[in-house]
Amino acid sequence: METTKARKQGNSLMIVLNKQLDIKEGQEFYVVKDKSGVIELIPKAEDIYANVEVGAFLDDELDELSKGYTPQGSELDD
Repeated sequence: METTKARKQGNSLMIVLNKQLDIKEGQEFYVVKDKSGVIELIPKAEDIYANVEVGAFLDDELDELSKGYTPQGSELDD
């Protein structure tokens, strides 16, 4: 297991990660620290819906099926 040290940079601490981890410069992470002190870096996923055009996910065939649907029982109950 490889180790690294926390280093001070200005008012912050930084931890250097080896390039063998294949982390791209500028990649964003969520940082989580649990009760036992374990720190996890979770890659922030790209928002796949950020540049979607209105109506891109509509399915005319399925939409026709749902237009005449009337609930008969407790389909909508929590």
